[in-house]
Amino acid sequence: MIKIIKYSKEEKNNIKLIEDLVNFLFINLENFGDPIQYIENAMNYAFERTNSNGGFAAVAYDDNDVMLGVAVVLYTNMKGVFPENLFAYLAVDKNHRHQGIGSQLMQYVLDNTNGSLSLQVDPKNTARQLYEKFGFDVKYLEMRLYRM
Repeated sequence: MIKIIKYSKEEKNNIKLIEDLVNFLFINLENFGDPIQYIENAMNYAFERTNSNGGFAAVAYDDNDVMLGVAVVLYTNMKGVFPENLFAYLAVDKNHRHQGIGSQLMQYVLDNTNGSLSLQVDPKNTARQLYEKFGFDVKYLEMRLYRM
């Protein structure tokens, strides 16, 4: 039986929890992940450890409280061309994939957010099929200019 717990700003001083979430995402995002500092930044935003609009982490656990999956949503406080929610991360433990955990986390996120959501996915990432199953589609091609 999977249980999902929602963590947000009330846990902003729970450094161990935040570190565990960051490390879980860093390990389990694998080839489609970000540098650990980017993941830390997103978690600090979600938990309002920085000046931000906040967000939350939804964490799936098994009956023994072993972390199986993590979803992170950031609130943008915007409407229109930029959705109110940015679905920053979704990862499932590599030993527990294809068991419906990602779908349960996705449904939890949809049930616990108001307004539109956006997410970024690599075209080669098989998780794209999961997102499309839940109604996500390609709206824009994102382009970035990186500055040092």
